[in-house]
Amino acid sequence: MNKHLLYITQGVNKFSFTIKLKRIKKYIIHISMASTINEPLISRLYTSRNNLLSILEKQGCNVQDYTNLSVHEVNEMKEAKQMDMLMTNTNNNTKVYVKYHLGKSLRPKHIYEYIEDLYQIDSVLTPTDQLIIIIKEKVNDTITELITQLFNTEKYYVNIFQLDTLLYNILNHELVPPHRILNDKEVKELIKKYNVTDMKQFPEISRFDSVAKVIGIRPGQMCEIVRSSKTAITSNYYRFCY
Repeated sequence: MNKHLLYITQGVNKFSFTIKLKRIKKYIIHISMASTINEPLISRLYTSRNNLLSILEKQGCNVQDYTNLSVHEVNEMKEAKQMDMLMTNTNNNTKVYVKYHLGKSLRPKHIYEYIEDLYQIDSVLTPTDQLIIIIKEKVNDTITELITQLFNTEKYYVNIFQLDTLLYNILNHELVPPHRILNDKEVKELIKKYNVTDMKQFPEISRFDSVAKVIGIRPGQMCEIVRSSKTAITSNYYRFCY
């Protein structure tokens, strides 16, 4: 099946969906700007941490050791520089390490240091695991290019979130349909169903897409999107992550 026909088969209304995504992004930006102006760091830190835990729990992580903390307790952890978290994804037996970088702006040298400490020296993580870095400033192009290179060359999967983008859990937004990463068996069945010879024949989703980041999808994986129509009928759509 060619790529054009596959797009038609999946019934993609790209214009409509793009408009919805823009509305979501504007909504999140609005929240982030308002919160940055009106809320102290500890309040934003507390809210974003709780949302991140909800996101990671949705991914399949055991977050029990890090939940039900008060603002005061989180503040004490911040002051003691003990905000980092390590947990296991029980769905695939991989690990997730959350690194809080709240001081100086994140630079490539900092990422290399975290990679060296967590992957090479202490062997806390392996390439099958995920490293999440939380920062206060926006993620710039240099950092994005670096973590792309790290995955392409070493298979180190690093996700970086600006703290204020976690003040709202995007997965709970009414305009965001459920997204799910397919396992290998499901991908094989999908390829057979659509008679696809090249995964790039599927519509694509960037690993840096807002939803892609929070579901933890890696380049080379496939996600299923379940969208509801006005007739209350749901349809499944698929995106190949690059």
